[in-house]
Amino acid sequence: MFCPNCGKEISDNSVYCNKCGAKINNDEITPIMNDDIEDPTIISNSGKVKKIIIGLIVIVVICCAGFGGYKYVQAKEFNNLVKTANQKLNAGNYDEAIQLYNKALTYRSDSNVQKELTEAQKYKQYQSIYNQGLKLMSNKKYSEAIQKFSSINQSVVQIYNNAQSKISQCKKNVINDDIQAADNAIENGDYDNANKYINDILKIDANSSDAKRLKAKIVQAQGKSKAEGNIKEQQQAINTSIIIKYSIDERGYIMATNYPNGSSIQLKVGQEINLIGNVSSKSSQRVLFDGTVMKSVSPTAIKTTTVGGGDINIIPNGYDWDKAYKYHIIVTS
Repeated sequence: MFCPNCGKEISDNSVYCNKCGAKINNDEITPIMNDDIEDPTIISNSGKVKKIIIGLIVIVVICCAGFGGYKYVQAKEFNNLVKTANQKLNAGNYDEAIQLYNKALTYRSDSNVQKELTEAQKYKQYQSIYNQGLKLMSNKKYSEAIQKFSSINQSVVQIYNNAQSKISQCKKNVINDDIQAADNAIENGDYDNANKYINDILKIDANSSDAKRLKAKIVQAQGKSKAEGNIKEQQQAINTSIIIKYSIDERGYIMATNYPNGSSIQLKVGQEINLIGNVSSKSSQRVLFDGTVMKSVSPTAIKTTTVGGGDINIIPNGYDWDKAYKYHIIVTS
């Protein structure tokens, strides 16, 4: 039982409380606690406390679960954005990749994503330069296109490799155009311009077999042109051959000549001298000439063969030198 004064538990047979000394009247004692007796007020308050505690625990659990779920959703969305952005970057869709990387960074700051964003922006810049090169190439501005492609940095590997391939193609196109232009110039006898085109080829390919072939073609064409020129000049000389007209009367005198006796006549190599003589039936003639610079091509025609000088003698009646006419022939190149 308990002391009614101080509440200390004491023996059921105690007369005085061994703590406060109060006298114990057994008739007035009411057990404060008994395992078999329940206080409804205490039970009611205890139940409320338990419910409050449980409620608080539930709220905390729900909040933690909600926050964790929110973080999980954010992390998942971030990873999906980065994954898709990487795919777009690898596919060459740089604008979409940049947009996705920027969106991913709104979820959280990440140095790797920032690095990928910078990479995508760099790829976009060089892709623009590459596209400009393609446009110049389509307009056959190969030299300008080569300059554009050459400005692309090796760090953007895919675009750089594509640019190098286009540079090789442009060089082939430039060489092909120069070959065609050089061939046309050679055909037209414009050897100076032909050599310029050949030099342009050699700037691109120092060991170009086409350049060597074109140089040999120029040498051959120049030789042929010179030979043709000589032939043409000779033909012109032949076409402008001179004619010496004269007549020999029955007495053996040379008359009516268009070149006086002793005339000097200047000719070119290959030019002809045609002797047109009207000889009386009572007379005859003999023609002698210097064979070192001339030769006979017909009974009435003499052709110059070599640079130099020599005489043509028209002698009446075979040996009548007193009546002979002499012409001094000067042959030039």
